[in-house]
Amino acid sequence: MLNPLLAAQLAQFNLAEGQAPDDDTWRALLAQISQTYGQRAAEQDRLQAVLDNVADAIITFDEHGRIEWFNRAAEQMFGYVAAEVIGAHLELLLPDPHRYRIEQDALALQTDKQDGRADIVSIRNEIAGQRKDGALFPLDFTISQMMVQGERQFIAIARDITIRKEAELAILAAKEAAEAANQAKSQFLANTSHEIRTPLNAIVGLTSLLLDTELTPDQQTFVEIARRSSSTLLTILNDILDLSRIEARQLSLEPRPYHLATNVNEVLTLLRSNAAEKELQLTATFAPNMPQVFIGDGDRLRQVVMNLVSNAIKFTHAGSVAVQVDGRYLDPTTYEIHLSVQDTGIGLPPDYTEWLFQPFHRGHAGRSRRYSGAGLGLTISQRLVELMGGRIWAESETGKGSTFHVCIPSPVTEQPPPSALTLERVRPFDPDMARQLPLRILVAEDNATNQKVMVWMLEHLGYRPDVAANGLEVLAALQTHTYDVILMDLHMPEMDGRQATQTIRATLPATAQPWIIAVTADVLHESRQDYLADGLNDFLSKPLQAEMLITALCRYPVVRAQSAAQTWPINRAMLNQITGGDSARLLELMHIFQNESDQLLARLQTAVAADDLETARQMAHTLKGSCATMGMVSLEPLFHEIETMARNRDQYIAAKVTQAIAEYDRVLLALRTT
Repeated sequence: MLNPLLAAQLAQFNLAEGQAPDDDTWRALLAQISQTYGQRAAEQDRLQAVLDNVADAIITFDEHGRIEWFNRAAEQMFGYVAAEVIGAHLELLLPDPHRYRIEQDALALQTDKQDGRADIVSIRNEIAGQRKDGALFPLDFTISQMMVQGERQFIAIARDITIRKEAELAILAAKEAAEAANQAKSQFLANTSHEIRTPLNAIVGLTSLLLDTELTPDQQTFVEIARRSSSTLLTILNDILDLSRIEARQLSLEPRPYHLATNVNEVLTLLRSNAAEKELQLTATFAPNMPQVFIGDGDRLRQVVMNLVSNAIKFTHAGSVAVQVDGRYLDPTTYEIHLSVQDTGIGLPPDYTEWLFQPFHRGHAGRSRRYSGAGLGLTISQRLVELMGGRIWAESETGKGSTFHVCIPSPVTEQPPPSALTLERVRPFDPDMARQLPLRILVAEDNATNQKVMVWMLEHLGYRPDVAANGLEVLAALQTHTYDVILMDLHMPEMDGRQATQTIRATLPATAQPWIIAVTADVLHESRQDYLADGLNDFLSKPLQAEMLITALCRYPVVRAQSAAQTWPINRAMLNQITGGDSARLLELMHIFQNESDQLLARLQTAVAADDLETARQMAHTLKGSCATMGMVSLEPLFHEIETMARNRDQYIAAKVTQAIAEYDRVLLALRTT
């Protein structure tokens, strides 16, 4: 049988196989065959040159794994010359188990073709190769199948990825080092904060107590200076911690309904005396017909306004500071709040405004020496505004004052914000408070100075608290007395506040459970959710201030009255039937229930606020089913009622949702004591 190429050449001259050509035909035929084979040889040389000069190793092998071709890059990569590996098995180049993976890939390609499909074009893996000297190195190894003269062959392209892997390891090491450094910084800040707050607690508390006594005019001045200085130190400390939280992405917003005008006016009330000292006019104006109640983190927005207004007062020596609030609807349920703070102060050159929001930046050197502060207020304000999805910028001119602008998109709602739980006619250190709000209080604190400060504060409010120095003493005191409120330091010897709280929740009956308020100087990593998850009801940060203490005590009676008036909210028998009495299963079920319910409740609140009552009905229906499954006998009818109200578009549905959320919190507390 003739070579296909020769047969094609003969056919061009109309010569059949076995027919002899004449001399002219023969010469023409030989010339054409010579030219054709010369072209093929040149093409083959070019192809060989390409294959020998590519950076990747190219290896072909048959279906039994025997190597048939090995290019120059493969020789350099593996350390063999081609003659040493041709005919050898792949095991020479690929150690177990990597060779097995390649064999399986080849089988997959072969099976794919046999099934008449062409789904798998090639298969790529990262494996280890083995050099002639036995050294292992990482490979990017891709194999494909090809048919050559009816025989199945495989072609592999291998790339040495040692440099890439080393770079990846270097990046990983750098990332871990950065995380370790960040953790070390966070731990340093936490420790420093704790160490500073502990003595600062005594300074703030004792100066508050001194101001409540009879003082001479000079003494009054000295104590007020000490109190103001300690407050400045506390502000700087809180700013540093807030910035650290934001940079570590540990600060989260807590959206809930808030009254914008109330928040702004509260800031002006707090700062009015500062403005009066400099004879500044401090005003706030609100655009007519703008919404009144928004859903967002009102406390953080108030912090932004506080920073901007206090800065304006600081740098203004005559004239006024004016807050103006207006905005526009972005859609029927979202309003873009525009808040500006304008002053007639010293101002700044326009090119300085781009640096205003940098950490620790306080303008030029002369300004820094003249005015106190850490230079963090504007940085924190910018980060908070960005967390809220808004933007902040400044306009300023030297000698003509500055205007700071904040724009924040915020959902609007008709739902009234929760009212402040404070007692009427109670002022700091009002000795009549204990008569209005009679409480049996236990102070759990190991530091003797802090013990004295808290006890004296409570005594000035008319209380006679008991004292425990650690968690074990707290448990011992509860054996002989019933307390309404425990002020619980979290870091105590022998048994800390968290352990004591968990023991109390696990051992005391529901009717004897105290209201436990965490009092801690460690505020860097903690959040309200962390404390509530530990069974604590509320928390206060050190240094403890009279207003904070009074507000926390005033939160007790409403919740306690609600709890006392209601029956046990869980069907224990149903829970035991579900879990088989297994406490581990119960704990797992509690976590699942709370995680799902938290998300559903958040969506329910958002839907009601946005008047999306169909979504609200669906959320209430799902919550109703979950509560029925879990035996939540007090929650199930509430969500059934909300589902009905949503279907009927009842205008009082928001109030019912608020009631359900309060009951949900009570059920979670009951679950922790079940």
